[in-house]
Amino acid sequence: MTCRARQLKFARRTKRRASRALFHAGLVSIFQGGVFLGAVFLGACSTASAQGRSEIAIGSAVYAQSCANQNCHGDQGVAGRAPALAERGFKREYVAQVTRKGIPETAMPGWEKQLPVEELEALVSFVVSLQNAADEENQELDPDRAWLNHPGRALFFDAARVGACGSCHLLDGWGVSVAANIQNPIPASVGELRDVAASKVQTAHPRGEEPFPALPIESSEDAVRLYDFSAKLPVLRSFAAGKVKLSDGAAWKHSEALTIYSAQELAGILDYLRQATAE
Repeated sequence: MTCRARQLKFARRTKRRASRALFHAGLVSIFQGGVFLGAVFLGACSTASAQGRSEIAIGSAVYAQSCANQNCHGDQGVAGRAPALAERGFKREYVAQVTRKGIPETAMPGWEKQLPVEELEALVSFVVSLQNAADEENQELDPDRAWLNHPGRALFFDAARVGACGSCHLLDGWGVSVAANIQNPIPASVGELRDVAASKVQTAHPRGEEPFPALPIESSEDAVRLYDFSAKLPVLRSFAAGKVKLSDGAAWKHSEALTIYSAQELAGILDYLRQATAE
């Protein structure tokens, strides 16, 4: 999905949520004790809605200043060098934790000592506003497909685990399309899953930087775009032509990405994948 399509989808979803909220608020506010209070209640509702919009607007401004450049998460969270934030299904608790404390051994800093509390909370609210609402996610799922409730699916798309399978792989429209999309044949065992070949991963040699494992996605006379695999989450990076060289092979292995799971969890993920790709 293109950046523009994501933004239009998010705008339509926001409008639907606001319409539903105002509709229900209006119904319950028509009468109280036989006295018409609709205008008063709707006025209060409008004030609360404006306050919510104001907080998100503040968060949007903080995000634009601190997070939106292409070395970080990009405009509207659609990815720069840092991972995408929009449409990831992140819960508020996770967003707040990462925003406050950062992620160790990555370029993601903690902001709790750099931002006032109000701006920090507004930033969290803005990032949460970019996610899918839980009720709408459930409405989009087909209840006839039992594997949608498979515990292995929750592990595959676990947003609380940095580097979960869904942060690299796309399946049935969910996840992030960095590496190959999941399809048959599915590995027959946990051992085979760990040993999946990473034949397309190469070594990038950027000018003035240490080499790192990379997955090239575009190369032209003007630029080279690739995913940097040196961090726990793949980072999309762009280089001017001539400022990076690629060589075959890399020290990175698929098994490294799976160390966040136990063998039992990987077995559950495999069972989910078999069911999800059997149709």
